[in-house]
Amino acid sequence: MKNGLVTIGLIMCILSCEVKTDKAFIVITSPNGGENLSIDGVYNITWTGSETIENVKLEYTTNDSTWTIISASNPNIGSHAWTPTEASTTCKIRITDVSNKKVSDLSDSSFSTSSSTLRIISPNSGENWSVASKRNITWETIGTVANVKLEYTTDGSSWIVITESVSNVNSYTWTVPGTPSTDCKIRLTNASKVSIGDVSDANFRIGATVTDMDGNVYTTVIVGTQEWLGENLKTTKYRNGKPIPHASGWVSGISTDAYCNYYNDESLGLLYGRIYSWQAVNDTNNIAPEGWHVATDSEWNTLIAYLGGYNVVGCKLKETGTVHWRSPNVGATNESGFTAVPTGIVSFQGFNFGDTEANWWATMDKGATQVFFRYITSGSTVLVQLEYNYEDSYGFHVRCVKD
Repeated sequence: MKNGLVTIGLIMCILSCEVKTDKAFIVITSPNGGENLSIDGVYNITWTGSETIENVKLEYTTNDSTWTIISASNPNIGSHAWTPTEASTTCKIRITDVSNKKVSDLSDSSFSTSSSTLRIISPNSGENWSVASKRNITWETIGTVANVKLEYTTDGSSWIVITESVSNVNSYTWTVPGTPSTDCKIRLTNASKVSIGDVSDANFRIGATVTDMDGNVYTTVIVGTQEWLGENLKTTKYRNGKPIPHASGWVSGISTDAYCNYYNDESLGLLYGRIYSWQAVNDTNNIAPEGWHVATDSEWNTLIAYLGGYNVVGCKLKETGTVHWRSPNVGATNESGFTAVPTGIVSFQGFNFGDTEANWWATMDKGATQVFFRYITSGSTVLVQLEYNYEDSYGFHVRCVKD
């Protein structure tokens, strides 16, 4: 009899353990606290639950008191796609067994929902992109945006589609169209909801390209009614292919057509442009690419007037920052897109002002008897005009203007 009681007790214990093991449960795995979900994005609510539960009810709250039904009866498959519709920092999910309200679970702590945002990084203000070049349009995404639409304008009002919908990877390689303009912007939107998006903060430029006799390719920049090369001339040949003599010993002075590189460093010549003697600039073989010419003194005056006058034009021409210019590079904004960099000069005294001055020749207008050059410095916003003294054998850089 005693053994029988022991056996019965063991059986009851086993049955009791089995009942406890089979007790119904639901455990939310996500969102379970700390997540930040984007409104209008699709998010998977996930959970684990007893196999005995057939259907579950899903709800959410944004205030810990009022509950809104997401699904009144959803198969207990461990996942349900949900699109949040309102912003809050105190959201929770509740999942309940439809047939037994006592079997339920809540998010352990609050999560957040907020609007998705897109922010253009580039081009966003002042960039100068050349026609037919491949450029990366880049942006930042906060929240969830699956696909984006990209458009551009060259007049500030009419928009042209780049792509109707592309996967959102925060970057898109764009072949720049053949429409030079100073009034370009990019518009980026959520492909499924156009109210979420961004537009370039300010205009960027699309410029044409020009190739010289050496094969150097230049981007152009439009300033007012003029179109300028966007960088200093680098050619070592005249327009007809005739070589311009290379004078590495210029430090002792020179009185013939010639070019050199700053400190006789070829890499600096390719980076900042070549330094030319007046005789090379004025040579009838023509130093400028086809369809272009070295800027005249009156064309420099037109540029200065358009940008506000001598006292402020320097800051609008200079490249910003101190990567190339010596600090403090006073007032530099480069709002013209001219991107003037310090280039230095060469004369009978040697090489000077490599990180503090940018200097350019200004050719003579018809009937003029004086030759001028222009320069700006890191410590000023003024563009200075000086008369050239032939006896000093100076060498300066060159900017060209379209014919």
